Amino acid sequence: MHHRFSVSDRNAILITGALGAFMIGAATLVSLLRTHSFLEEEIWMLVILFIPLLALIWSDLRTYTLPDGITLTLMGAGLVFHGLRLQGPPWTYLLGAMAGYLLILGLRQVFRMAKGIEAVGMGDAKLLAAGGAWLGFFTLPFLTLMASLIGLIVALIAVLIQRKEKKLTNFAIPFGVPLALAVWGGVFVQVRI
Repeated sequence: MHHRFSVSDRNAILITGALGAFMIGAATLVSLLRTHSFLEEEIWMLVILFIPLLALIWSDLRTYTLPDGITLTLMGAGLVFHGLRLQGPPWTYLLGAMAGYLLILGLRQVFRMAKGIEAVGMGDAKLLAAGGAWLGFFTLPFLTLMASLIGLIVALIAVLIQRKEKKLTNFAIPFGVPLALAVWGGVFVQVRI
């Protein structure tokens, strides 16, 4: 029997607040170190992504869902942002969105056929598509690797906590949380480079 990894209201507020403070601090630090200006285009990428990704993290921690209204809007905003910027080929962002969606869809089908379970949800597919729309096709390996590593760290911490409390059970961890952090981290890295 699988139990969902859940957090109390208080812990969800603390986690979301800490992540939000980190994201704002990182955006500010990048801005100050890079140009001494808060108006640079790349900084706006961080700001634009901050609230929707934070809302997705909150939603996934609380309900194991990533609302379409946020993920699809985020994807559309990424495509529009890069379409208007005209820096680099815009097709890489469209291809990134499509490939991100199809990657998770394929993974879902493999798990369904092999294990008979839905290991990842379609909200995760739409979130990776949004990441591809913001960061482009060539960042998808980075995004999936970072999200997987973050998820693995969270799982290891959860297992250690369960061992300490002597309550070892199977549990599910919402993948949208590490995926949202990886997308934001990818933008952060892109801004620094």
